[in-house]
Amino acid sequence: MTSLTESVSTFNSFIRTVLLVLFLGVFGYGGYAGYEYLIKPQIEEAQAADRELAEANRKLVEAGRELASAQAKVNEQTQTIAQQSTTITEQAEEISTLETENEKLETARRLLKVDHRLAKIRVINVGMNTETNEPFSDVEFTEVDEDGKVLGEPHTYRLMGDEIRVDSWIVKFDDQYVEQADLIRGTSLCVFKSIYGNLDGPQNAHNLEEENSRPLAYGRGKVSEFEKKIWDDFWEISVNPDKAFELGIRAGHGQVNYVKAKPGMTYQVELRASDGMTIRPLADKIDSE
Repeated sequence: MTSLTESVSTFNSFIRTVLLVLFLGVFGYGGYAGYEYLIKPQIEEAQAADRELAEANRKLVEAGRELASAQAKVNEQTQTIAQQSTTITEQAEEISTLETENEKLETARRLLKVDHRLAKIRVINVGMNTETNEPFSDVEFTEVDEDGKVLGEPHTYRLMGDEIRVDSWIVKFDDQYVEQADLIRGTSLCVFKSIYGNLDGPQNAHNLEEENSRPLAYGRGKVSEFEKKIWDDFWEISVNPDKAFELGIRAGHGQVNYVKAKPGMTYQVELRASDGMTIRPLADKIDSE
């Protein structure tokens, strides 16, 4: 009996051992299969993700370096542009200053050049007003240059009386005004102000130069602000001599010259800034009529 019990016990132990081996085998295979088909793919996926993340970080660092390099170039170019802009501004200011100085020199040169102004007065007719029984003279006034070239359009006037009277105005600049206005010393201006007959009187005179303007003899085209001020000052003292002292200008003189109106006669008017105006007949300009 004892032997049977031991045999059964041995068999049971064997069965348990077999079952344990089978269990361990099944468990071990299940663990292997679980690792192989579940865990290992996740590990590989995680490793791949890590590699992608590392690559992305590497690219990000490289992009950061490239961005820093590009920003440095942008900063350098911005600085260069700022320097160029400053240079351009300085050059523009210098050009503007040079243009202003050149404009002043050109204006001063042109004003100084005109020391001698000429005009011709042709007597068209001398008649008698039947209502007032007073004489009148029809004349044509034409301004010319030293070569005889006509400046502007001739103008015809009827003057009351048988004398032709021409009013002129000459202004000479003191050193004070010359220095303030950047003019050349010795610069003077002379204009033909008006023309009238001996029975008209100055109050009925015909203007020869338009006030507050630049006469044709001193140039054409646009008047700069610099030159405009000179002419504004000129015309201001021509009607307000007391202003001359304040501006540092000395008015040389106004002058009225007159001649007898003879039909067919042509007179030449000369106006010099240095010594005033003269009127003389031109012998070869007498009409044949």
